[in-house]
Amino acid sequence: MLAASFSGWGAIDIFATLLVAIGVFGELWAFIMKVPFNPTNFSPLESKKRGVEKWSLIILGVGVFLEVIALPQNLSEVANLNRQTTELSLRVEELRKENVLLKARRITREQYEKFIKILKDKPKRPIVVYVEEGHFEAEAFAGEIRKMLNDAGYGFANDSGLVKLLRLSFDFQIDDTNRDRPIVIGFYGENTLEPIVWPHFKLIPGTNGQSSFSCDPDDPSAAGFIINAFQQIGIGAAVSKTKQTVKPGDWAIFVTTKF
Repeated sequence: MLAASFSGWGAIDIFATLLVAIGVFGELWAFIMKVPFNPTNFSPLESKKRGVEKWSLIILGVGVFLEVIALPQNLSEVANLNRQTTELSLRVEELRKENVLLKARRITREQYEKFIKILKDKPKRPIVVYVEEGHFEAEAFAGEIRKMLNDAGYGFANDSGLVKLLRLSFDFQIDDTNRDRPIVIGFYGENTLEPIVWPHFKLIPGTNGQSSFSCDPDDPSAAGFIINAFQQIGIGAAVSKTKQTVKPGDWAIFVTTKF
């Protein structure tokens, strides 16, 4: 079982290392015997010591020779293993990306049409959508949300309502049934449980993005209408407070990163 895990050259290298160890041990033994072990120079003992020293040198030489012979092959095998490891890592990354694409968040035609219908007669105003840069799945989903908002009457004249940030201040796990929040409605303010009270809108923050709100039918902020519309089409919207990019008295939509 152990031998099967080594290549032929690996086995030779191990054998050579053993020979080197035996040769070194023999040389060490022969050296120790000279201090002074045979002060009378008894011939049979001296002959035995010279024999041990000679065979130790031979064994040591053979071991070093085999190690030198096996070294290029072992280096080649190490290089091949490194190459295979790199290829495997790249393949794992490809499979991960494919898996993300298979589970990518998308807005269906039914969700789109329902969203437009819910907000048809509601107050309109431009709404900014933020997404973390470098996450293609989140960027694609943010693009769909941006288009849906535009078509519902919440876009910008210059079509600049999708902003990419280097880092989002929100951290929500997607595909976790307890914390599945594809988007965050971020209101300006300290991230505390203090309520937000505007003339036509009131928000009572809760834990883990769970909040309650109330608004007047003519609320110009449109926050309550948008939150309700997302909920009705099945897109979980967490509500939080932040000072990242949002101006005082305003709010925005943040698309969270899927990971």
